[in-house]
Amino acid sequence: MYFDRTKINVESMKQAILERVYCGVVQTPQSASTRDIFTAVAKTVLEWM
Repeated sequence: MYFDRTKINVESMKQAILERVYCGVVQTPQSASTRDIFTAVAKTVLEWM
């Protein structure tokens, strides 16, 4: 997955997190657990850093 560091805004971060949930955890955002969402956010932020 690629996160464009030049486009750091709320919408691009939301999109990156949703892509991480769908591709990384292989679940729809509606069926993802709290832990799945946390993992997706943590991995997205780690990739951004």
